Amino acid sequence: GKFRVEFTVEGLKDVTIRVSSLLGQEIYESKPGKVSGTYREDIDLSNEASAVYILQIITDDNVVSKRFTIRK
Repeated sequence: GKFRVEFTVEGLKDVTIRVSSLLGQEIYESKPGKVSGTYREDIDLSNEASAVYILQIITDDNVVSKRFTIRK
């Protein structure tokens, strides 16, 4: 349930990090704002149920989605 998100942004972009269930329920959101270069954020979802979730990294011009599983 605990993990680190790390990514690199080219230029200066407004970033939102979002985690949702497969049903579309948002369980986590972070808005670090304008980011340039490498960004790291520790996320703790250890209180969430065992399930598959979708992590989205959203910038001004791009959305990257990754599935991950929490197992307890």
